[in-house]
Amino acid sequence: MKQLLYSLLLKLLHLLFTCAELVYGAVQRLMWQFSRVPVTPPLADICANGQQLAKRPEHLGVIIVEKDICWQTLADIILWSTAYGIHYVSLYDRSGRVRAGSEQQLRPHLERRRRALFGAVPCTVSLMEGGAEPGPTANGHSGDGDGQYHVSVALLWEPDGVGDMVAAARRLCSEVASGARRADSIDRHMFGDQLRAAAAWPDPALAIKLGPVRALLGYLPWQLRLTEVLDAPPRRPLLYRDFHRLLTAYGGIQQRMGT
Repeated sequence: MKQLLYSLLLKLLHLLFTCAELVYGAVQRLMWQFSRVPVTPPLADICANGQQLAKRPEHLGVIIVEKDICWQTLADIILWSTAYGIHYVSLYDRSGRVRAGSEQQLRPHLERRRRALFGAVPCTVSLMEGGAEPGPTANGHSGDGDGQYHVSVALLWEPDGVGDMVAAARRLCSEVASGARRADSIDRHMFGDQLRAAAAWPDPALAIKLGPVRALLGYLPWQLRLTEVLDAPPRRPLLYRDFHRLLTAYGGIQQRMGT
């Protein structure tokens, strides 16, 4: 009898918590919908904001766990990151929608938003699929990083996460089985070198999650072990002030590295 009462109580609490979350989200969306949307600051102000941050991630991850992709939000995050001096951005969508829509959706939004923010200032954005070589950039340059502002963007999906780890483990096992490598020579550094997603990049120090799902859905599980994950507000497109607040919050986080 007691177990039944406990079970009913837990279910009731879960129901109340879920309802509270739904009501809170609905109220927030209504407030943002009717609030005055500020204009994105000029490039010089954004760069100044970036310089004032306590710290900046070398590699910023964006984890998309929402049903509909807001392409303007992705383009803005890439370009704001570029203005902040962040040179590596990875976009992760489990089902590969970002990679599939990179030509028809992401590039046009990048070009349009780049013209609005950077104007005639050189800005190089190199799009990469997983660990592949950079493709043509958003402003038509070759992607050699000769612009005043430049960023490399990895377009990742599920095989670049867990799938990449499985493939790396199989390669190492095959080398051990063939006698090309000793089993006791394998350590975490060697395993990390075998991973091909965002190869030669620093691990993401910060990941911004877009969407209400409380899961990362396979985003670079090996590289994620020291990553700070912050949730973006649900409004779309994301506002610059939201992005700046997330980066400011990251600057105030003290990473203890497990100590």
